[in-house]
Amino acid sequence: MPNISLRGWFLCLAILAGSASVVIAAIAGWWSWQEQKNRIGASLMATSLVGFALGNDAYFNLVGQPVAESTIHELLDPPGALFADDEEPAT
Repeated sequence: MPNISLRGWFLCLAILAGSASVVIAAIAGWWSWQEQKNRIGASLMATSLVGFALGNDAYFNLVGQPVAESTIHELLDPPGALFADDEEPAT
């Protein structure tokens, strides 16, 4: 068995302790990241489901705007005044 000085022994111990702390920190960081991903995913899923359950009318009622009969109709059909003429304006 080789003779190791007290300084060498403490140096090896410090290197070993530093390496162990880096490994423990990496494992804790990875575990924390996985937990946060799961929480964010669950939060987004719950928010989406609540929003879907409430529907579009609930948000309009919260801000006090009148609710249209058919919102899909407004999205698909442009207002009639936009394309009143078949011709382009002369410039």
